[in-house]
Amino acid sequence: MVLCLKPIEEHDKLMQIDHSPYYIGNDEMHVEGVILQKDVSEVHAKIIIEEKAVFLIDQESEKGTFVNEQRLVPWECRRLTDGDIVDISSHRYQAVMMGDTSYAKDKKTGKMHYRRAKCLLSERLSGAATK
Repeated sequence: MVLCLKPIEEHDKLMQIDHSPYYIGNDEMHVEGVILQKDVSEVHAKIIIEEKAVFLIDQESEKGTFVNEQRLVPWECRRLTDGDIVDISSHRYQAVMMGDTSYAKDKKTGKMHYRRAKCLLSERLSGAATK
């Protein structure tokens, strides 16, 4: 399974999450999903991809992590569903689930990983809530 966090605002970047765990924050040395803004904690949130589910965990961030405008309790798993609105502090994204739940073997490295699907930003999200 692949999770795409599609930004609601044009200045934020698309995040394609195809491995687990995946960390989001403003510390380029320790996270994959980088948001270089002061309102985002160094390691703000964590995404876990399991066989048939995707979970979001707040990492005791200062400004909070929200799903559908409900603040997450730090360290508790919140299951994400397709279309959920995810706020990393003031940065708003829509969760889009893509792909399947099977593993594939990388032909070059021989390592196992989730099958890749491509996240596209071909159209700006419409109808998504804005703060």
